[in-house]
Amino acid sequence: MKILKKYSVLLSFITTFLMFVILMLLLNILGNGNDSVLKGDLFEQYLPFIVSFLNSIKNGNSIWYSFANYIGQGNILTNSYYALNPFNFLFLFDSLGYENIAISIIAIKIGLAAASFNYFTKKVFSSDEFISFLASLFYGLSAFSVSNYFNIIWLDAIYILPFIIFLIIRFFKTGKNYLLIVTYLYLFITNFYMGYIVGIFSAVVFISYFFCFYYPASDKKVTSTLLCIGKYIFSVLISVLLSACVTLPTLGFLLGHLAIDNNDFANINISIIDIANMFYLGQIQDINNKFPILYCGLPAFILFIFPSVFMMLINLLLLLF
Repeated sequence: MKILKKYSVLLSFITTFLMFVILMLLLNILGNGNDSVLKGDLFEQYLPFIVSFLNSIKNGNSIWYSFANYIGQGNILTNSYYALNPFNFLFLFDSLGYENIAISIIAIKIGLAAASFNYFTKKVFSSDEFISFLASLFYGLSAFSVSNYFNIIWLDAIYILPFIIFLIIRFFKTGKNYLLIVTYLYLFITNFYMGYIVGIFSAVVFISYFFCFYYPASDKKVTSTLLCIGKYIFSVLISVLLSACVTLPTLGFLLGHLAIDNNDFANINISIIDIANMFYLGQIQDINNKFPILYCGLPAFILFIFPSVFMMLINLLLLLF
């Protein structure tokens, strides 16, 4: 227990890393099995675009435009979505084999997710070392991680999310926002798609914590409260502006190459009952369906979401009346 108390975060990383590698061996994805981690989007999209980006850097070619396809096309969208991640530079060591490098990056990111969640629970909830360690394994090897391990560019959001929530809570308590700005910046640059999703979720966390814990327990004046909110918004805006060197060209490329969508989302009719039904096992037979993919069980959703929303609404009513 002394080792766990002193090195629990590191042990969360190592244990989750090894458990994932062992799982891949048991599923014949690693070793001499018949399967491979290089499949689906990882094989058809992620790896080719990442390697192309790294080759452009090595050969001194433009990372914004390439004549490799057709008569030439812009690379900003593919590079900003697929390639701008520091872990991708490990693919420069191609002598190790792309499959070995890919599985190492995946295992490292999932291990970091467990370590990040362990750190979050210890700092925010002051949890017991063993409880934090066990919860971190559940988080690192969650349904989302296991189902989307081949979406290598999405995995950064899993280990960044707990850390951002910790930084938001620390911001309420100390007013420090420098590391929060840097973390948001890293999130937005490495993958803008998961970046905006985590950004929206973290904003919901900020609002929920403000109404549930910060404002009810605060004896500060309205001016101080508004300054707290303004400082957080300022932190997010600074991160967005600093990442504009990537996001603005990407947005311009997207707007300039809009295509007609084959799916008429206005005609998709999904009821609350349909969404609730997706919390149960075996509901999604394949990825081509109109229903959202949910990675949470119904009991956990009810026990966590409903009380939090109820507390926020009560405190909002008290604030207004």
